Amino acid sequence: ADAGTLVVRAAAPLASDERGASGQRRLEKWYRSRVAEPENAAFFESFYSQTAACNPLAIDRELARVRPDVTRYWSVVDRSIAVPPGAVAIVEGSAEWWRVRADARLLVVNDWLRKRWMPRPHQRVLQTWHGTMLKRLALDRDAVGLRTRVAVRRESRRWNVLLAQNEYAADIFRRAYAFRGEVWVEGYPRNDALVKSAHHGPGATGRARLRARLGIRAEQRVVLYAPTWRDDATEMVDYLDLPGLPAALAGLPGEHVVLVRGHSRTLRHGRDLDAEGLIDVTTYPDMTDLLAVADVVITDYSSLMFDLTGT
Repeated sequence: ADAGTLVVRAAAPLASDERGASGQRRLEKWYRSRVAEPENAAFFESFYSQTAACNPLAIDRELARVRPDVTRYWSVVDRSIAVPPGAVAIVEGSAEWWRVRADARLLVVNDWLRKRWMPRPHQRVLQTWHGTMLKRLALDRDAVGLRTRVAVRRESRRWNVLLAQNEYAADIFRRAYAFRGEVWVEGYPRNDALVKSAHHGPGATGRARLRARLGIRAEQRVVLYAPTWRDDATEMVDYLDLPGLPAALAGLPGEHVVLVRGHSRTLRHGRDLDAEGLIDVTTYPDMTDLLAVADVVITDYSSLMFDLTGT
């Protein structure tokens, strides 16, 4: 209690000897000094362990289908993150999390590895990234300092293979990350579901299930607003009068519902928007589901436009 008020502090479910800077230093020292025991396993991480989504999720699904003998570990910030059926959730910073990062034969990530990862001879890293960029990143940004340049090059040296959505993105990745490794220009696994919908129809049952999960009625037309993030803002960019948008759409034929989706980088800083005819779906785990149910998408220069136009 604090001045008569009950204070509740929520944190990741780590053991007492895993918590804090000293606990993590001890675990990292153990991680670096132990002899790894190669495991027939894959380590998945999406958006710094905040979700189980994007390209890693699509690869997980296919791996589970073709190689059910491979153990699939998912790095999560806490136990609120739902992982795919049959996968094993490991909390970031736990002893098991450090162990798996050393033992798993394959690591599949869609952003930086971070956390002082040390490569082992038996390991391979597949960097899927998470979009075709219209904004500058890494070494392409203005006034990049020496420290950042070193960090970018150190990070890209960790990747064995980089997955690019198209040749345009592949060229930018090679330059922006000074990447000299193998690049697979194969499209994005996360978009396979959208491609199938475009060629074979969305699947009435699946679409209806998604709409029901989001609280959307069958007669409503879905407008998805999904801007990208900004360097100078932690919360979602809001150039529109979002609470007033449903009322503005009321003059159009039919009934509309607005889905608002902030970027993954705003997840921990965002706020729920509450208005009639508006649903805040920033914390919904899978963007592909949202694109599948949307009738209209409004964005700025988010890379999701390539997911839509490419299908």
